[in-house]
Amino acid sequence: LNDLQIMNVKPGQEAIGIAADILLVFLTLNHLLSWLGDLHSFKGWNSETKVSGVSRMGFGGSPLQSKFEAALGELSNLRSNAETKLKDGGAAQISDLLSKADQMVGQLDTMNKSVRRLSLHAGLYFWGWFMAMPVGLAAYALWL
Repeated sequence: LNDLQIMNVKPGQEAIGIAADILLVFLTLNHLLSWLGDLHSFKGWNSETKVSGVSRMGFGGSPLQSKFEAALGELSNLRSNAETKLKDGGAAQISDLLSKADQMVGQLDTMNKSVRRLSLHAGLYFWGWFMAMPVGLAAYALWL
């Protein structure tokens, strides 16, 4: 830095340090502003009101969403079939109904575990990797 010249001006080490700090603060604020925009869009895109035709985790549909929709369809069919079968009272029909209910509960439990893992990963990625780490490194650099 001793030989550095900018437009025929030789800045001192103190001026370079101040300029670097100002640039680092500006870039950190710029990153936080972009991150805040990502946070608002992420919350809006992944809201609970987005269903049927609007993907929760990406553009154009999600396999996880399709599985949930299929399970919900099966549950509504099960409910309508249950009323008819329980009125008839056949033991084989009731056993079949209970078996299907157990299968759907298992399927929904598996999907719920997948959603929890995906939510944990998204939280670590979004809050840790894109918020805490860059801001922490910038604060450490300014402290130095």
